[in-house]
This record gives sequence, structure tokens and C-alpha cells, in this order.
Amino acid sequence: TARTLLICQEEDVLRIPPDVLEELTPEQICLAPTIVCAYTLIETYGAKLKPGDSVLLNAAHMSAAGSAILQLCKLLKLKPLCILDLPGAPKNRVKGEYGSKSAWQDSDSRTVSPPSVRQHYERITEWLLTLGADEVFPDAVALLKWRDRNQRLLPKLALDGQATRESAEQLIHCLQPGDADSQCVVYGHGSAQPIEISPPLLSSWSGTLLGFSLNRWVHAMSANGKKMMTVMENITKLVRANKFSLDTVLYKVGEDAITDAFSRSADASDSSQVVLIFPTLQEEASDNGQGGAYGGGDERDPKPAAAGQPKEEEDREKLKADWLNLLFTPKSVAAQSPEGPMPVLFEGGNQVSPKTLLVWLGDDTSPEGSLIQGLGSSLGRDIGIVMLSWKQHAASEGLAEQNLSAPEILDGSWYLRERSTLENEDLDMLHDIELLGRAFVEGVETQLAKLGLSWRDVVLAGFGQGAGIAFTACLEKLVPEQIAGSIFFNAVIAFPKFLAERSHARLTAPTKMYTLWGSRDRSTPHSYRQAVQQTLQQFPEIQCTEENLPNQDHSFNDNSCKVLSSLVPLVLPR
Repeated sequence: TARTLLICQEEDVLRIPPDVLEELTPEQICLAPTIVCAYTLIETYGAKLKPGDSVLLNAAHMSAAGSAILQLCKLLKLKPLCILDLPGAPKNRVKGEYGSKSAWQDSDSRTVSPPSVRQHYERITEWLLTLGADEVFPDAVALLKWRDRNQRLLPKLALDGQATRESAEQLIHCLQPGDADSQCVVYGHGSAQPIEISPPLLSSWSGTLLGFSLNRWVHAMSANGKKMMTVMENITKLVRANKFSLDTVLYKVGEDAITDAFSRSADASDSSQVVLIFPTLQEEASDNGQGGAYGGGDERDPKPAAAGQPKEEEDREKLKADWLNLLFTPKSVAAQSPEGPMPVLFEGGNQVSPKTLLVWLGDDTSPEGSLIQGLGSSLGRDIGIVMLSWKQHAASEGLAEQNLSAPEILDGSWYLRERSTLENEDLDMLHDIELLGRAFVEGVETQLAKLGLSWRDVVLAGFGQGAGIAFTACLEKLVPEQIAGSIFFNAVIAFPKFLAERSHARLTAPTKMYTLWGSRDRSTPHSYRQAVQQTLQQFPEIQCTEENLPNQDHSFNDNSCKVLSSLVPLVLPR
């Protein structure tokens, strides 16, 4: 159909190398033009720069191009100076003669940004510095004042990704003069408005103002199309070596709210690149009631598909449906035959008269255990800590054998299985998760009875598969009462769509939840993370805040522990 198929000329398509297909997800491959644009900008216009030289950026926080330029600068040991001009912030502009202090020193910088803008600025600044930024400034005035105080050399290269009416002019004021081979390169699409630069400024600066278009570059020479895929092969090697990250978030056209996609794309505080997935021909035909995959069904014989199935298959499907309906209920096999409480690995903090109990369920990694044990001093005197181990429980064998590097995990297809596509091993997995969830609850209740606390005094936290067990126990009502809050790192949650269809609002007061994901964690792809957020929308009693941890893979480390310490006070019982 016209919505799905597009007739292309041979020169307009590129063959993707096998190495790229194996390493990158489809949504990451969609970013190839953006990544190649960043790569070519640095390679072409930064060729004369040396390690330690500065590069001026005004769109490092915008789209995948900005973050790619930052990461490439870090690899080349360049020092990016980033201008972070957010909507709602005071507009301090350099106005006047190039190189003159009077153009910026009299600018009124006393106006304070609204609290929400300040929070966004601090959050994005921290992310930019993590990716490789040397300094971050709210505007060109702040940069020139910083340079004057510190007697630093101005950059020779500026990359204008905003391309607004005045963006290039502000960058030029922050560059060295033209006799130092200074360049300002406009690569952004802007808002289809002309760029305004006063002739006196341009002549006194005497540098080079250029424009760059990837489309024009690709079609300028046939070799550039091949070079584009060579660049992606190089990026793939960097991704494999954990030296480059590609953050994406998926929205499926026809299923997800497209307004949410555009809102997220316009959110300057969100570093992920929004990728739209359009329906296939088969999905379009199904949605339009055309029967088969290509609409070739016989409309004169609209018999339901189930009528042609053998009775044996019908019985199997009925048994499967009955089993799924019983899961996580008092009549389930796990409820009727529990296998005892989950073992306790560690007890710390206040174990005499705590007001709150922090319960940790992770994946029993050695750094994870030592970090949690060291939390007691940083959390305060009123908090007790208990660490449970699902891997030492009798029901852990099946879950422990799960390979988090398997292709179906990395591409998200395993997570996104629905009730109708679950296989026998998936049903076994859900049974084991229920057993472990009930063992977890039993283990926590033993600790609560010993300390004289209730579930309302509990903060649940965890990592990986352990976090997935605790998450599922909360949503499936295995946890009998409302808790104070929860903090989950890189949670591996089996089949979020199955959990969504079983949602039951049961709490009157909202419960805070934080889900944190590593930007480099390939075991929790963005399609899966999106499914988790959509699932939580079916539980109105949960107020979930999602955060990405820059440069973080599937591990719980010092940085994770610091984040945990900072979030615990936010979920303590009031």
C-alpha cells in the first residue's frame, strides 16, 4: 500500500553489511544517516584539530547527532564546549562588535531560570559531561565570561546544529578570528528561517561560514555511499567495545500514541532518539479485516481460524489459557506448593529499632554484594538493610540458566511475547518467577516480624533478574500491602504485556517507583523498556519515574550505588 511500500531508485538505497546487522538493532541502524553525519563533520572539518583543542557545540543535547559528536570528540581527545540553550531560560545574547568585551560584559545575566528549567539544565549538563563535554554553558555570554576569567583559547571550530535565526551569530562571537582558520559549520535543519549575521560581524571575524548536508554529500560521489556503510562498521566496533552508545526509544504507529512520540522528541531533557515503527503489510491487512497476510483471504468463507484447527490443538490452547489464568492466584500450583522463604545473604544498617527496611534483591554479583553492604553509613540511622538471594533458592534453576546475551533478548522479541505466543518454556518460566516471588515475600515477612515493621515501612530495590522478580511480585499482588516505594536497576521482567492485561488497581494512595536503565545495557533494549512503561500505565496507583544512566551497561557499580543512595530518601514512608 502507499503507506507501507515506496518505490526507490537503486542509487537511493544502500546494502547494510552483515557485521552491522548482527551487532546493531534495526532501530539503531535507522540512525545511520545521523551517526554518519556526525562522523563526517568531525572527520572533514576537524581534521586540523589536535588532541586538547576545543570544539564549540550548540546542539549536543539535541537528537542522536549531538550525542554522537560528543562521543567522537571524547574518543579523539578533543574538548567540546557545549552551549545548552533551553526553552524558558533567560535569553542573554552577545550583541555588538566581534572581539569586543562591550558586546557581552554588560549583558544582564541576573534573571534566574524557573525551577523546572534549572532542574532540566542540571540534569542535561550532568549527562553531557558524562558523554565527554569539557564545559557546559547556558549561553554564549556565559562562555565568554568563563573564557575571560580563565584565559582560555577560544575554539577554531563551531558546529551549529540548531540553525536558528541567531544561532550562528552567537557561535561566531565565541570563535577565534579567521586568520586562525576558524570555521562555523551549519548542519542543523532549523525552522526554515534565514540565518541572520550582520555584515560587520562577518567581515571583522573573517572566518569561514559553511553548510553541510548529508544527503548532498552521499549523492555527490558514488564512493560516499560505500563510505557511509564503512563508517557504520567502525561505529559498530566502537559499540561492541562499549566506547559508543546509541540510545533509542520505539513508538509503533497505529498502537502507541504518536503525540507522545513527538512530545518526547521535543523534550530537550530526554537524550533518547525517537524511532517510529510502521506496520507491515501483514499487520495492515489484519487491521483492515482482509484476512491473510496479503489480504488474499476468501471473503465468501469468513470462518474463524479456530474452526479449522485440530481438536488436539484446541485442547492444548485451552489448557494453556487455564494455566495462565491461574498464575499468581491463590489457586496456582506455586501457591498450593510453596518452596520456603528466600535465603538472607546480609543484614545491615539499623537492626534494632529501624523505621524503614530497605530490601535488596539483585543477581548476587560480587561487586553488587559489597556495595549494598557498604550502604548502611550513607542511608542514616533509621534504616535497616536486608539482602536476599534468589539464586540460592530451590526454584532458581530455570531462571539462572537464562542467557541475557541471547538474540531474542537483545532484540527485545522475548520480552514482547504476548499471551497468544507464549510457549511451554515460557509458562515454566512464569511458574518459577511466581515461586520465587512468593519465596521473596515470605522472606521479607520474616524480617518484618523480627523488626516489628509492616510492608508500609518497606522500600524494595534490586537489579537485573532479581529486580524483575520483585517488580512482578508487586504488580501481581503477591506483596499483600502497599509499600513505601521501589527502585529497580536494569530490571529483567518477563513478558510485560502479559502483566499489563492482569492489572488491578487496588491502592488508594500512589506508590513511587523508579526504573533506571543503563544507556549501554543491550540486555534491556529500548523496545522492552517502552513496553515496561506502557505496562505501568495500566497501574494508576504506581507513579513511575524512568531514568537513563549514561555509559552504564548491565551491571551494578559504584555509580549505581550513588544513585540508589540519592533516591532512597525520595521513597521513604511519610
